[in-house]
Amino acid sequence: MLRRMIPLSCACVCACVCACVCLITPRVASAAVPSEREVRGAIRMFLENPTSSSITYARRTIITFADESDAVTVTISKKAVPWSAQEGLEHGEALLCAFIAGNVLSQLDSGVNADDPYSGLLKVFRVYRGIKKRRKRYNVPTIEGLLDMHRRGRLMRYLLPVEKEEGKDEGGRMKDE
Repeated sequence: MLRRMIPLSCACVCACVCACVCLITPRVASAAVPSEREVRGAIRMFLENPTSSSITYARRTIITFADESDAVTVTISKKAVPWSAQEGLEHGEALLCAFIAGNVLSQLDSGVNADDPYSGLLKVFRVYRGIKKRRKRYNVPTIEGLLDMHRRGRLMRYLLPVEKEEGKDEGGRMKDE
């Protein structure tokens, strides 16, 4: 299930609409949920060339699976994907799809239906670095900030929701029992 906690930018939504109408329309009964095998193949194809316009089918398969399958839960939040609200971001749809693909793949590999924004961001970093290799001046400050947190070993903690940090006081220290 794909959960959106923030509105996506118009440009990002328009780009994703081209890849998958299911993001902004109600579920269509005739649309079949892709199989795990199909989504794994689509993710592999997408990651080979994430910015290609010829992989619309792969993007649509990934997003449809995330939205329609009961096997996975993906949350699109401002905290995990802050660039998604950025208006007119070049390659924004590829970066968002990379986040969804990484999150989905992690859940399929582990067999655990639990949102995994960390794995989603690892795929974003892979796609982002690929874009930067081809376009030296390409820069997304919010992704650079997330990368910096990752380099310093702070990304996982940043992504943890407050309610998951049971057993810690307000300063983040373990409570005495």
